[in-house]
Amino acid sequence: MDNQQTQINSVPAGIGAKPKGKFKKVLIGLGVLIIILIASFGFLAIKGLKDRPIVEGVITEYMQLVSNGNFEDAYNNLTSSQLKSALSFDEFEKTTNLFKAQYSGFNKLEFKGFKITTNTSSPTIYSYSGIVTYANGNTGDLIANLVKEDGKYKIAGINIDISL
Repeated sequence: MDNQQTQINSVPAGIGAKPKGKFKKVLIGLGVLIIILIASFGFLAIKGLKDRPIVEGVITEYMQLVSNGNFEDAYNNLTSSQLKSALSFDEFEKTTNLFKAQYSGFNKLEFKGFKITTNTSSPTIYSYSGIVTYANGNTGDLIANLVKEDGKYKIAGINIDISL
């Protein structure tokens, strides 16, 4: 009799096999999550660009009112309830007068960028960054945080670093 050798080809378990049901569900879940995140980011970016002229209008009006010393209208009409709860009108006027150089002679605002921050436990914040130009030619970097209250953007905080 001839000696015959039998060779058995085997593939180790898991290599070349189709994903198991549980693993497949996890992959599908991750894929759906990634699609939702991308769609949300796209929605916020489009919304941010769409709202940009409205936000710029609020910031420009605020800067003009404060520059002209009309603190009452700026406080009552353009600041958020959150800012009003942190600062009384007298404190707002005093604080704004301390930083008069940041507002005095306001001429124009130029857009640099924006960022939208959403949280489930707090309002959505629209952070606008831009360049402020003053009547004397000086410029400053502005960052303004706005929140939407009753369908209108309101100033929640503003910071200007002036370049001399």
